[in-house]
Amino acid sequence: MGLGITAVITAGLGVDPWTVLTLGTSHTFNLTPGRASQIQAVIIMAGVYLFFRRRPGLGTLLNMFLVGFFIDTFSYFWPTPTTLIGQLILLAAGIIILGAGVGTYVSGSLGEGPIEQLMLALTENGRRHVGRVRIFMDFSATVIGCLLGGTVGLGTLISVVGIGLVVEKTLQLLPSLAE
Repeated sequence: MGLGITAVITAGLGVDPWTVLTLGTSHTFNLTPGRASQIQAVIIMAGVYLFFRRRPGLGTLLNMFLVGFFIDTFSYFWPTPTTLIGQLILLAAGIIILGAGVGTYVSGSLGEGPIEQLMLALTENGRRHVGRVRIFMDFSATVIGCLLGGTVGLGTLISVVGIGLVVEKTLQLLPSLAE
């Protein structure tokens, strides 16, 4: 997932909603994007536990620390594309890698990432639809991130649709791989 996020950031066409928030936080508080991602994850996870009593799993904790670490690590080595075609290819690759990463760790049943944990907590009682909650969460992350100086662009819109489709396809594929 960290590799996918790094690719989307480096493509320079706009990033997914939660990375908009991460980059805005990074810009505002002079943090690396990875460190900003880790801090946001801790805050979300703590809020989910305090308000919903939903305990983090091993996957939640690993996501919280490792994704941010890998964003920073890959950022040092990732080349910046110099053409629009290169940017589009990198954006597409990042979306595929990120979406497949989300689908893979969610299917592992070891705990969701903090963002997914919040989404599921908000929909547990059945009164709210997952799709509507996720749209509201993504919209909120984009607006707050933009106000903090995060990057919004065409890649943001493409990411919203593309990541969800890749996650869905990955979740459909993985059970058949385990058989």
